[in-house]
Amino acid sequence: MSTEAIEDAIKLVKDTTEVCSSANLKLHKFVSNSQKLLNTIPISERVSEVQVLDLLKDKLPTERTLGLEWCSNSDTIMFKNSMTTKSFTKRRILSVISQLYDPLGLLAPFTLLGKNIMRKACQSSVEWDEEVPSDIKTEWMTWMESLSDLKKLKISR
Repeated sequence: MSTEAIEDAIKLVKDTTEVCSSANLKLHKFVSNSQKLLNTIPISERVSEVQVLDLLKDKLPTERTLGLEWCSNSDTIMFKNSMTTKSFTKRRILSVISQLYDPLGLLAPFTLLGKNIMRKACQSSVEWDEEVPSDIKTEWMTWMESLSDLKKLKISR
């Protein structure tokens, strides 16, 4: 969550922890881009990468959450993927497209291109496990190569 003032964030963590505790739920694995807030949270309740840091000297880690990466130092959201494809079938195209998790819709212009390729593959007469026609294959390979550009994308939270 985001708050305007650090005092509000400290109160939010305290109140949320108490509410969860009253329901016998342990809220833990905290991470924040604020070292002041992290200092108010017991070390044992912080995410493991933060537990070993010297908050005055060390950089805060990048955390993965819901398929996204959050760089707490720069407070940016990033996308990282390592998808490759060796086959050029409708089934593999659908698999790759569905692996791009984008809950905020930030990649929509990019994913729509992939979905358009999938639409063309479905309109072709090939079966799910047959290789798609060469024009679709070329378009797919170009789109797959552009996946590496996603790691350059950084969006301020």
